Amino acid sequence: MNLTKRLEAVELAIAKRHGGDLPKLVLRNDDETDDEALAREGLADWPGVVVFLSNADIDL
Repeated sequence: MNLTKRLEAVELAIAKRHGGDLPKLVLRNDDETDDEALAREGLADWPGVVVFLSNADIDL
């Protein structure tokens, strides 16, 4: 399973457990800001919860 599919599965599990809107998990590159990561993912106007993960810290 690729990383994108794993992140989507985690998003769905969180939403199902809490009965709310889907949070978005965004992998942030070491050389970019939160805003740049949001823009890259097309989430610049996302009104919900965003969790930023560093590529260096992730082990899925």
